[in-house]
Amino acid sequence: MGKKILGYNITLKIGERVFAATTSNSFDITPNVKESQTKDDEGTKNKTVSGYEYSFGIDAVVELTEEGEKATRIGRDEAVEMTLLGEPVDFVYSVKGGKAYKGKAIISAFSEKSDSENEATISLTLQGVSKLTPVEPAA
Repeated sequence: MGKKILGYNITLKIGERVFAATTSNSFDITPNVKESQTKDDEGTKNKTVSGYEYSFGIDAVVELTEEGEKATRIGRDEAVEMTLLGEPVDFVYSVKGGKAYKGKAIISAFSEKSDSENEATISLTLQGVSKLTPVEPAA
């Protein structure tokens, strides 16, 4: 039986940094499917994959990083600034002991929620703008 992986062993890094206080994240790959049909196909549609799109979702507790943490953690203020810049960022998405993937993505959505009783949270969506490249796990 294969080894089960706990969520804290899965990491999305922007450069060498993680989003501060991440509570969950998601990784989605959607193949681009092209359909075609000719009279010779007698009603059967042909489908081929012509590429893929991918995205990441990040949920985190709002945290304002202190000066000494900025080398390893991306806080709320910096996440807002990165979203407004609209520039692609380098990322590595990895599973401890498994294969990692790297590429470039843009932050396509930022959302912040707060109420009177709970910790404030942020959600981000990153959309891939490059091919995913496998990276061998670090020893």
